[in-house]
Amino acid sequence: MRRWVLLKAQAEYYRQRFRLRLTAWLKRPRSLDERNALHLYGDIAWFGIANGILGTFTSVFAIRLGASETLIGLLSSLPALINIVWQVPAARLVERQAKLRPITVASLLATRLVYLIIAIMPFILVRYRAEAFVALIVLGTLPGALAGVAFTSLFAEATPPDKRARINSVRNMLLSLTGMLSVMVAGRLLDIIAFPYNYQIFFAVAFAASMASLWHVRHIIPLKERALVSLAAQGKAVGSLGSRLRASWQGIRAERGFANFVLASFVLSWGMNFPMALYGLYRVRDLGASDTFLGLLATVSGAVQTAAYLAWGGVVKKRGPRWVLLANVLGLCTFPLLTGLTTTVEPLLLVGIIGGIFSAGYSLGNFGALLEVTPADRMPTYVAMYNTILNVSAFVAPLLGTTVAGVIGTRYALILAGFLRLIGFIVMSCLEFGHPYTGPSLIVRAHRWLDACVHRK
Repeated sequence: MRRWVLLKAQAEYYRQRFRLRLTAWLKRPRSLDERNALHLYGDIAWFGIANGILGTFTSVFAIRLGASETLIGLLSSLPALINIVWQVPAARLVERQAKLRPITVASLLATRLVYLIIAIMPFILVRYRAEAFVALIVLGTLPGALAGVAFTSLFAEATPPDKRARINSVRNMLLSLTGMLSVMVAGRLLDIIAFPYNYQIFFAVAFAASMASLWHVRHIIPLKERALVSLAAQGKAVGSLGSRLRASWQGIRAERGFANFVLASFVLSWGMNFPMALYGLYRVRDLGASDTFLGLLATVSGAVQTAAYLAWGGVVKKRGPRWVLLANVLGLCTFPLLTGLTTTVEPLLLVGIIGGIFSAGYSLGNFGALLEVTPADRMPTYVAMYNTILNVSAFVAPLLGTTVAGVIGTRYALILAGFLRLIGFIVMSCLEFGHPYTGPSLIVRAHRWLDACVHRK
């Protein structure tokens, strides 16, 4: 009895100690960049719920609505086509803004209202549901492109350069964690609740979570007032469209690191986008995966990603974005290859683990490299140029993937995608961009370790 009283007193002591420390942490004064970091974390934690549902079940919902292979390909390709046309004008619109936050919030709100419309859509339409679903996703790309450029610029202006890698690492970890938890719940409930109400419920949940995310975005404040780019710098000088495009291209070529990064990313993007429409088709139609299994697969992959973000975040700080990007591009070459080699659903869990490890590092390395090579004073326009060029392959490659899959089969098309990614890795490793890793190589590190072992003896 006396032992039990002692344990209870110790538990109460530690509870009070934790409460006091938590209260002190919550109430202590914070600098502007610390408050921005907390709101960035809150934004991505809530959006992770929406992203987990949408990223896992968007194409699956279209398939269950009766979408054809061509329509599934268009689901991936048409948003990219809109981005090709709209990215650069959207960036120039962002650059003309005295304040980034209003246009970021407005464009994000317009994008996320699409989730609510999709949740209501099956109540209104009886026929052409699959076509309407794809059309809504595509229309959401218009404000989405504007939101992407605006938020990237807002992120850069609201965070100190020396803290961006850590903040981005934590954000990606939270995105993966909350996405994993939401998919874990959604995957099981989608099989229990009748179709299409199950998907409607979860698209409504995605909308509600995205609104909570938007509340945090509204409270992100740039660290300093932004300088507006002159009209001439924006390409607003008098001249034909061709002359303005040539001026933009010359600006890219003048920034050699940025030009090399864009070229390497463009070649790689063909292999990255080629199988995008094939994963859902192969898992659902060829292997017969249920929504429960798809939720489990996303959960496992998300759990691995959560841990991998923490690990890769430290590597980015130590070795730089370029090294991390190349290492994970090489790892991602195996993902479509191994997916195509599976003949039952169970091995996809192991493939998901591999994908989770390398997807986390690829995301951190790619974002870090983009910020590293992009001129700070023209970030919206240069990011838009980068996105526009990559969206050419994002438009063509998924349609090419479904076309090739119709000829040689989905399995062999996935295997082909692995080799296309390997070509992208070779090109990316040969071009110079960003700050190269100058630390000791693996061979030098191994030699030092062996030398230390010999002298220890």
